[in-house]
Amino acid sequence: MSLQHGVDNRLRRDLIRLASLILVLAIILALLMNWRQGEPKVDRQLAYLMQSRLVTSVNLARVTWMKSGRPGRIRWQPPGWDTDPVWLEMNHRGWPQPHGECGRLWSAMMGTELSGEAVTIDQDDKNCWVSFNSHALIRYHSATGSVILLAGAK
Repeated sequence: MSLQHGVDNRLRRDLIRLASLILVLAIILALLMNWRQGEPKVDRQLAYLMQSRLVTSVNLARVTWMKSGRPGRIRWQPPGWDTDPVWLEMNHRGWPQPHGECGRLWSAMMGTELSGEAVTIDQDDKNCWVSFNSHALIRYHSATGSVILLAGAK
């Protein structure tokens, strides 16, 4: 019986170790899954807020352009910010033009400079693309003033 008792104890000990290992791995897996799901959600929420702010600023800039008699450029100060006004170039339809400087346009529209490695600005001939941790993208089309939130790559 002593030999059988020793084998049973080792088997019980090994099963407890195996169960503990499986439990620790399950906890680590659950934490990793929550972490991976949480980051894009934060990016989407940030992108929704930024899109809303950009849409508001672009439309208010157009209203300012119309009130000013439709000039080629307007003095602009983002709503709710106590920053120095900047000059914005406008197209013939009244939409702000980046003229190859999407970062400057973004800063003027949002009222603050871009900071951090999480935000990236790209551009082509008529579009400014802003991405957050390479997930959500906001596209501003300067010919039409459209601001679109995209979920994938451009």
